[in-house]
Amino acid sequence: MRQASLLLSSVLLTKSALSASEIGVYEQLFFVQYALSFFWVSGLVQALLSMYPRLDPPRQEQFMVTAYLVMLAISVLLTVLMYGGSKPLLYFLAGQGRLPYYTLFLFQQLLHLPTFLLEYLLLLQGRAQAITWFGALSFGGALLAIGIPILFGWGLEGIFLGFTLLGFAKHSWLLYEISQLGGTWKAGWPLVGPWLALAVPLIAYAFLGGLIQAYGGWSVNRYYAGDSAQFALFRYGAREFPLIIALSEALNAALVPIVAGRGEASFSEIRHKTLRLMHLVFPVSILLLASSQYWFTWIFSAGFKGSVPVLNAFFLLAISRVVFPRAILIGLKDNRAVLAFSILEFALLAIATVYLLPARGIQGVAIAIVIAFWVEKALQIARLKYRFGIDPGSYIPMAWWIGYSVLMLAVYSATL
Repeated sequence: MRQASLLLSSVLLTKSALSASEIGVYEQLFFVQYALSFFWVSGLVQALLSMYPRLDPPRQEQFMVTAYLVMLAISVLLTVLMYGGSKPLLYFLAGQGRLPYYTLFLFQQLLHLPTFLLEYLLLLQGRAQAITWFGALSFGGALLAIGIPILFGWGLEGIFLGFTLLGFAKHSWLLYEISQLGGTWKAGWPLVGPWLALAVPLIAYAFLGGLIQAYGGWSVNRYYAGDSAQFALFRYGAREFPLIIALSEALNAALVPIVAGRGEASFSEIRHKTLRLMHLVFPVSILLLASSQYWFTWIFSAGFKGSVPVLNAFFLLAISRVVFPRAILIGLKDNRAVLAFSILEFALLAIATVYLLPARGIQGVAIAIVIAFWVEKALQIARLKYRFGIDPGSYIPMAWWIGYSVLMLAVYSATL
């Protein structure tokens, strides 16, 4: 639902009366938020997934209260810093010192950031139906927050007001769920130390992972001197197929506590789930890749034809998305190796971008991102093999993976 919402939101924006530059402002604001929040949110919740199952029920309640208070405090601090240092921050990340509606955007951000905790709380409680309802509120609400202002001509200001109301609704739900854990609202501050000990390497890893995601947009902003229209072209192409990223991220999150609790006994299950995922996403991805030049401009508009080469390169990320050595490494608490590989990944991305951006434009940035992701995944697989003696074939259906990957690369080559 998250990925479908992102896609449909993009369609609504491109079909609206908003100009490419206004759409670029929308994308730049969310890009700045992502660049400054993704790493600590991701690292904290992944550490929570690893630590929560090992606690007894009373301490689980205290842990969740503590997690909320910590994430709220970080959100407040970040928002204050972004407001006070807006000019140098925006110039560095967006290529210009000012963006419209920045203050309103920060207010909705403050409401939204702590609510990332809710979906993981529901996951840890095994409440699949509640996760579905939360997705409907979050992502159906996001479509309404964009669609209603577009319908009535309220522009970007109306859109960000809609996101503010949505953030209030999600935050209220989170507070309700925490109150139902026991009703004491008693924080377990001694749990913060062990939590952060697990989280810091993951935060650093996520920072580098988020930096890798953000680096492409940052490079485009810097290379094209903050041109919001050019940035919009890159951002609308730099999107993975929603089905792949939705299923792979969900499965990756679910596998961490399974590996933490069952160890190598979980590998056959991982292999089975991985094969099912491959059979689902590879055929669809290959078909969409082969026909992207026809359907992309029909869905969005002819003005975004320049996004197609970026989109085609991003389809290749499916090759690395459908295998899960990182979930196993985190489940085995080998977080330092995860961090080290991410550092190498970013270094490779920076080097590749220096050469490919001038040579291939925004498509070159996409190719650099794909190469960096592939190398990181290969290093994770090698780590499991040579440090833990875990053969890739025990959790990856190798023949299917190689076959699908070769076919996808052949189709991509035909699009060049």
